[in-house]
Amino acid sequence: MTAPPYRLIGANGVAQKSLYVLGLQLSSVQWGTAIAAEAGAPLDAGGRTLRDADDIARAILTL
Repeated sequence: MTAPPYRLIGANGVAQKSLYVLGLQLSSVQWGTAIAAEAGAPLDAGGRTLRDADDIARAILTL
């Protein structure tokens, strides 16, 4: 996957323009942050997931 907003990279090595990864799928690059956001953790612990969601939404709206 790419850097934020985390686009999936296809078998051909090209980032997929409209396919994003969010949540537990990011565990290899953000160990535990998605779980912390869902478990009622302090905002600074789960804020990364929310910021990633905002980045993806922004990218989608600018397509």
